[in-house]
Amino acid sequence: MEEAAVFQMPAQLRHLYVDICLYCKPTDAATLFDANLNHLMEDFIRSGHDANVAKNLTLKWIQDKLRLNNKTMEEFSLPAPDFHLINQLIEAQMEENDDNVRQQKRLMGEMMLAQLSDGQRAAFDQIMAAVNDATNTTHPRQYFLDGPGGTGKTFVYNTVINVLQGQGKGKRCTFLGEH
Repeated sequence: MEEAAVFQMPAQLRHLYVDICLYCKPTDAATLFDANLNHLMEDFIRSGHDANVAKNLTLKWIQDKLRLNNKTMEEFSLPAPDFHLINQLIEAQMEENDDNVRQQKRLMGEMMLAQLSDGQRAAFDQIMAAVNDATNTTHPRQYFLDGPGGTGKTFVYNTVINVLQGQGKGKRCTFLGEH
């Protein structure tokens, strides 16, 4: 492992570690893991994770590969990954991604809004007024734009969708068009 650490990337080292566990029957896989942990988790550290998170991501990666070969961490006296910690990390990343997407959609919606013609803006304002009407809870909100080709119907729909998604409201926007 020491020699491979000089030339191989962390993912390749993890593959090698799993192969050693599966095919070479090491007498103390846990000690081998501990001795090479810094090399095995280097890519997770470089991605900005602290050492504890990186170690758990490494353990999870190894566990997944062992399971593909019908082996368990316990068979090699390896600690189980802390799934609570990994779950917190995944949720934090999803929330961060959602915030980034929402911010991008908001900016795109603002740019598109500035490009609407007077007629398109009137349609947009009517749709948004109905969407934002909290008293309308009994009727589904369906809107139809009609007009000749090239008048910007799709652009209005896309503007509405981007603005709503930028506000965190556009999870269930649907656009149906006819060609």
